[in-house]
Amino acid sequence: MSQIKNISNVPNAPASKTSKTLENTNGSDSGQVLQLVREIIETLAIAFVLAFLFKTFEGELFLIPTGSMAPTLMGRHKDVVCPKCGYSYQVSASEEFYYGTNVRTDQYVMAGTCPQCRYSMYVGPNHPNQEIFPSFKGDHILVNKYIMDFRRPKRWDVTVFRFPGEPQVNYIKRMIGLENETIQIRNGNIYVKKQEENDFGIARKGAGPLLAMLQSVYSTDYVDLDHLKAGFPERWTNEEKTNGENTPSWETSDHRSFTIKPTDTASWLRYRHRIPASFDWDAMMQGTYSPEKMPIPAQLITDFTAYNTSITRSEARLDRVTQESHGSNISTRVVKIGDKNVIQYVCTPAASSLGINWVNDLAVECELTVLKPQGNFRMELIRGGIGFECMIDLVSGKATFSIPEIPDFSSVSAETPIKGTGTWKLTFTNVDDQLRLFVNSKEISFENDGIYQLSDIIVPTERDLTPVSIGAQDAELKVEHLNVKRDIYYVAFNGSEGTGNSCDLVVQPFFHGFSERDLRDVMSNPSRWKNFGRTRVFEFALKDGEYLVLGDNSPKSSDSRMWRKSGYPGDDFEYFVVPQKYLVGEALYVYWPHGLRIPGTNLNILPNFKKMRFIE
Repeated sequence: MSQIKNISNVPNAPASKTSKTLENTNGSDSGQVLQLVREIIETLAIAFVLAFLFKTFEGELFLIPTGSMAPTLMGRHKDVVCPKCGYSYQVSASEEFYYGTNVRTDQYVMAGTCPQCRYSMYVGPNHPNQEIFPSFKGDHILVNKYIMDFRRPKRWDVTVFRFPGEPQVNYIKRMIGLENETIQIRNGNIYVKKQEENDFGIARKGAGPLLAMLQSVYSTDYVDLDHLKAGFPERWTNEEKTNGENTPSWETSDHRSFTIKPTDTASWLRYRHRIPASFDWDAMMQGTYSPEKMPIPAQLITDFTAYNTSITRSEARLDRVTQESHGSNISTRVVKIGDKNVIQYVCTPAASSLGINWVNDLAVECELTVLKPQGNFRMELIRGGIGFECMIDLVSGKATFSIPEIPDFSSVSAETPIKGTGTWKLTFTNVDDQLRLFVNSKEISFENDGIYQLSDIIVPTERDLTPVSIGAQDAELKVEHLNVKRDIYYVAFNGSEGTGNSCDLVVQPFFHGFSERDLRDVMSNPSRWKNFGRTRVFEFALKDGEYLVLGDNSPKSSDSRMWRKSGYPGDDFEYFVVPQKYLVGEALYVYWPHGLRIPGTNLNILPNFKKMRFIE
């Protein structure tokens, strides 16, 4: 569930909290700290004045306590920086507090798993480096209630509403189904049939929601060079040699940026989703990892969400961590490093938390630097064994979409600003049965909007093990900040099942208690894929004044897919829907993500400007 708290009606709530926090600085004789605190108070005072003005004009302030909208909006969480690759991510800490309150449970979040390198990091008590990983409250947001007086909600809006089962409680989800529509969730996508229509059509996102909802799968900005040298496989590898010679066409010195000189034929750099498992990391930590004996195969990209990988332990079991044998979800061992004995924590996430639905709506993002105005640059995305290509002529600046395996799709071209030498940020997406290109975050318009048609059942082939590629021909250029991304995958939960069974396949390849090895075998072995693409279907018809809402954290969101009227008093309607009268407003802006720490203190009250943002 994604209950949100209304904090704008609590007199002086933000100010009193700040005052209480600042009491901890009494006795400090540091002039710099006092100056910093004064600046913080001034910043907060301005923020509260703006919040008051916003409230006056039909706005309201809310706090997100839970993670059903992650990673778009954060509920209570821990901030983690992976010690192996340096990637910053969040894991849920909602388990540590009773739902929507500040009252602690007896649970502690002990570990989370990095979405980039898949290292599971210990974040619990008694950390060997004396590190403390606090649990932060969720995002504080501004909600525009005034807009509901002028227009109906739009699909993909992040919407605040009163929960039909408990109308006194506010919740937040993304608007998916509009009144008088029939909504279908299938293969991770949303399909819509209006009252006067006979067939379903896929619901496509606008540019803002599309870019906001894409989630990073792997970025070369966070390459773990030490473990590449120790034997973990590269993800981006050369496929062709230079003019038939043994020298690789694409060159790199740091595995973060790639250059190429002019070649007679197209040369490709291809991505393989070769992700280490916890047992690979365990062997690496013990110095026993061997790439020959423990090869890490390419796998299908799944709906992995780092926020859902938290491992919890009850307070009563905290002192048993060191007594448990290897193989439990948290265990320890003592290793000798130099002349010291060091405790190592071994964290084994549940395989069910690592993403078990194949995602084939993908995107690739990069920074392209053209060194000479000649040749072409290409980006390719694979979906169900079919190649979707964007080719950019580096002389004319013309971009062309082509799908050779779909005869009915005619190649289309459009002008772009990529002419001559220079640097551009590119994003090429294949999402919602539509190809799109963004240059410096601005969408390029194509004649048919890049829309294509595929069969209802999309089955992966061996080509989907190299789902993303970049290529060049007769070009001299550099590519940096390569980032493979995926769309949100909406699980077609049957309302009676709840979120316990998040694998969408009609014929399940997983069994109770399956392991990471089982998950790897399924996702890397084409012989196991014959039932892929045949997924459950959720379908619901909406009447006049009824709406359907879903959370972005689809595997862990209790929303319109599973709400039931049973047990709740109230109006006579199904709880799949949100009635028009229960809509509160549109989420507008994250005005206060959790604060940053003042250096040298435990006070997390510095304004976190980097994460203040408009909500798409």
